[in-house]
Amino acid sequence: MPFYEYIFAQESRYGVDQTLLRLLLPADRHGLSPMHEACIFHQLRTVKELVKEGEKVDEKDKFGRTPLYYVVVSQSIRPLDEKRTRIVRLLLDQGADINQNFSECDYSVENPLVTLAFRLRDSRRDEIFKIFLEYAAKLLV
Repeated sequence: MPFYEYIFAQESRYGVDQTLLRLLLPADRHGLSPMHEACIFHQLRTVKELVKEGEKVDEKDKFGRTPLYYVVVSQSIRPLDEKRTRIVRLLLDQGADINQNFSECDYSVENPLVTLAFRLRDSRRDEIFKIFLEYAAKLLV
């Protein structure tokens, strides 16, 4: 069973034992950790559990991509819902770098705001823009 199917099945039932999950599923050959995977598939409960267990919110995969990058750019296999915006807020609350340089992992974009502007074409884009602007304003104070 692929990891994302396992996560979908577990999250919809009763959550995932993250300690066991980290022992069984270390980063894959591309450096994707359980946190990266949970963000790709917008698994809010799993992201919360991983944060609670001390998982790094700014860990980079082998391509330099962080969980914040993946939650912003991934379209997932499910329709977009409010989980995406809640995960963005959670990652930023936990210290994810809002100014991270995406150009080292994706030459077509420089940061999360540029990524939002050029890649997202869904109804949640404006909500994520507002969250980024809110956190960017906190950095200026």
